[in-house]
Amino acid sequence: MQRALLAGADVNAKGKFDVTPLMIAVDLQDLEAVDTLLAQGALANAKAQDRNGPVSLAARSYLAHPHGRDILVAVIKGGGDPDTRQPDGNPVLMQMILAHDAAGLGLMKSLGANLDTVDRGGDPFITNVAMSADWDMVWALLELGAAWDYEHGDTRQPLSKALSLRYPSPDSPLYPYKLKVWQFLKDKGIALPPLRN
Repeated sequence: MQRALLAGADVNAKGKFDVTPLMIAVDLQDLEAVDTLLAQGALANAKAQDRNGPVSLAARSYLAHPHGRDILVAVIKGGGDPDTRQPDGNPVLMQMILAHDAAGLGLMKSLGANLDTVDRGGDPFITNVAMSADWDMVWALLELGAAWDYEHGDTRQPLSKALSLRYPSPDSPLYPYKLKVWQFLKDKGIALPPLRN
């Protein structure tokens, strides 16, 4: 790659389906190539025809060993938007939710991601996560300072609605986090009924 760049190759040349060299390097988990391309001006927010780009590809593979996390950091620090949307319309933060990775959420916040973003349907991200019963991730978002008071607006599914659902069961490893969220909202003055089992 260094030879090609020295020979004048365009670091943002689009190939089939508008895929760029940086997208390929991210997909191949080639950290050295990613660093080289970014240093030469590769566009970290370019989009292929499938609406994937360096950030969404890096987020999808951020747990890959040994360089996944480093590549995600490099792409965002190289100009990538931490609030990038995946092809499905959800923010790339969803990758950290799916992995149940609180540290990953913290990393994204440190890189500038907006924890108060909305999902592909326009609902607050944290309420989407709660309706999926990913209570460990709801708690992680709250600990990181995400907004929580959607009880008195036009939000379709505030946290209180998710808390009213019977799942998960008390023997689930997610239940203690649901209880923490319930107590958090109670302490903030939100009127909530007891949790249903």
